[in-house]
Amino acid sequence: MSLPREEVLKAFHNQEVEHVPVSFWRHFAESEFTDASQEPAVLDINLQGHRDYYQAVDVDFAKTMLDGYFPYPFRGVENPRDLDDLANLVPLEEDDPWIQDQVALAKEQNQIVGDLPTFITVFSPLILLKWAQIDHTKESILTSDVKFADLYEKNPERVEQVLQVIAADQGKVVRALKKGTKVDGIYYSTQSIQDPREDNLEFFKKVMELIDLIVQEEINRNFDLNILHVCGFAGAYNPP
Repeated sequence: MSLPREEVLKAFHNQEVEHVPVSFWRHFAESEFTDASQEPAVLDINLQGHRDYYQAVDVDFAKTMLDGYFPYPFRGVENPRDLDDLANLVPLEEDDPWIQDQVALAKEQNQIVGDLPTFITVFSPLILLKWAQIDHTKESILTSDVKFADLYEKNPERVEQVLQVIAADQGKVVRALKKGTKVDGIYYSTQSIQDPREDNLEFFKKVMELIDLIVQEEINRNFDLNILHVCGFAGAYNPP
């Protein structure tokens, strides 16, 4: 039996509770990198997966996943693996389908999880940019880190400009989720670049920390309760 909502929220506010809240989550699509704009059926898989999952498990809070929206749309860019083309990146409008469709999906997930305190996933700009560097049907996910590092070594200023745009766009996603859904907070996922050229304190202080803070500060302006997820997916290592 799930803990009462009020008990879970007390725990998140560092108040004394009798039981520690527990939750689990998972992906439901065959590939979490499926693009909903190209294969909209992934949204039905996402929703039915959440529906079946939350009927089968008894958790204290929900962590929902926006499978179908892992690929950032890179408006104005034909090839996000090309540095020259990345110079054409334009910010998303507030009503961009990539933003508003995430809100629509989150609202349906809200209905599925009901009264459970709910945290929805938002990815760091570095993760979104590096994921765009590979064909996920053919290449290992950690290859994306190597290709990101290749881009950065060639033109760090260009890459930093792109990350600034993506960070501002993720802020728009956060504001839209606050305005259009009943989620309780954001589950912000970030990760070190898994390549020794950028997996160091200098890159962290110069790039990663600054970009992450743009999004995290927007998250904290909009939601009182949030979770920082330092991702170790696929064997990734994040130095202390």
